[in-house]
Amino acid sequence: MRSRILAAAVAALSCLAMSPAIGAHDVTAAPTAAPAAAVAQLDASGATIVVFRDGVTDAAALTRELLEPLGLRPTHIYSHALRGFSVDASAADLAPLAAHADVAFVEADRPVATAAQTLPRGVDRIDADKAATIGNGGTIGVDIAIIDTGIAAHSDLHVVKRIDCTDRSALLGLEYVLLGCPTGGTDADGHGTHVAGIAGARDNASGVVG
Repeated sequence: MRSRILAAAVAALSCLAMSPAIGAHDVTAAPTAAPAAAVAQLDASGATIVVFRDGVTDAAALTRELLEPLGLRPTHIYSHALRGFSVDASAADLAPLAAHADVAFVEADRPVATAAQTLPRGVDRIDADKAATIGNGGTIGVDIAIIDTGIAAHSDLHVVKRIDCTDRSALLGLEYVLLGCPTGGTDADGHGTHVAGIAGARDNASGVVG
């Protein structure tokens, strides 16, 4: 959606305390159904991932405990975003490990892919994505002003102007009244850019639809 977006930064400390900075969000790949032949090939080649439960603190030690009796060595040990390991053995052969108290699941290593674009539930429920010109190179004649932490340049947004109205010092008070807020308004927090995307992200096969 090529909505024109104007963002004015304001000091909203309650929002900032709860809002993560832009760039701090992890993008998780969504599994897609792989062809049966591909799954069979992966299972036959023995690509398997074993994920431990949250209480496990020493992934390397538990990996050795589980694999050494089987005469296997891990191809990788995961110890940050999750704890577990990958190993060249079929998921069927490793299925008994799922009964271990510290193992969350055993799963064949399969291809994953990210979604090209996401349609948020709220946008979908009000059919905001079904305007006639969305996705056809046209624009919707609506100006949107976001009063938040500012707005960053983003390929999914059409930003017309940014201004910063947070400086309320006595020296600038008269200037604000006569001339309006100065330019600025870049987003150091990420919340304003996120909110602008909810309102007006382009329908362009990238990110989300506004």
